[in-house]
Amino acid sequence: MGYQSLQLNMTQELFDRSIKASPKEAVKELIWNSCDADAKNIEVSFEIDTFVGVENVTAVIVKDDGTGIPFERIEEIFGRYGSSDKTYSHKSPNGRVYHGKLGQGRYKCFAIGAFLKWKTVYQASDSKKYSYEISINSGSRLSVDYSERPELVGDDVSTGTIAIITSILEDSIGAISILADNQIMIPDILSTFAPYLLAYNDVSLIYNDIKIKPEHLIKKRDERDFAYKYGEEGKENVPAKAVAIRWKESYFSKLYICGESGVVFDE
Repeated sequence: MGYQSLQLNMTQELFDRSIKASPKEAVKELIWNSCDADAKNIEVSFEIDTFVGVENVTAVIVKDDGTGIPFERIEEIFGRYGSSDKTYSHKSPNGRVYHGKLGQGRYKCFAIGAFLKWKTVYQASDSKKYSYEISINSGSRLSVDYSERPELVGDDVSTGTIAIITSILEDSIGAISILADNQIMIPDILSTFAPYLLAYNDVSLIYNDIKIKPEHLIKKRDERDFAYKYGEEGKENVPAKAVAIRWKESYFSKLYICGESGVVFDE
């Protein structure tokens, strides 16, 4: 199957600014993209190469069973920088609150590797399922390559997307190899996604063979209902609820401000 290309509608300066992120942030963005695609099963895995006793990450893979990326919207989603469904709506088709808004998160992956590929399966308007691939190479940053046409797949094939990062950058300070270190990363992933996973308890997140189960780490949970004054003169009573969670392990000591959807607004 052949490929075709489209140009990303943005300046090189703006693109360079968007890809400045840590490898940790890049992996989290891929997970959030899966959440925003209404995935119920998300799995992060790594390909490891051992050389002279040192383990090096050679690929980062994030797999989900979300809605996939419709082929007819490839130019809209990848060609228009800063544009996505999240720009015009704050909820996904299944009612989850979106995390991202500008469609920029995918480019943070260049903080890990030089080659990005997405293998996606989606259900079209004719109720049939199709698959195709999308790729971006850092050597041609403003060009997105994708399959010439989608291929029909069987009804037994699940929708979803596999994001693969390869051509891993030189890991001079160990920031990329840390991604596969569960002792370091699991608390970090837990602190970021625990509120979301508690809010959407039908979502399963597996990170490097470890299932993230925040509910098992709750030591104490307190809830309080209250009302606060709102409006120019503070005349309107607005009902609210505060939920405080104390974890069994002292992985972190932060206060996370979240909506009822579980999305963290601030910390």
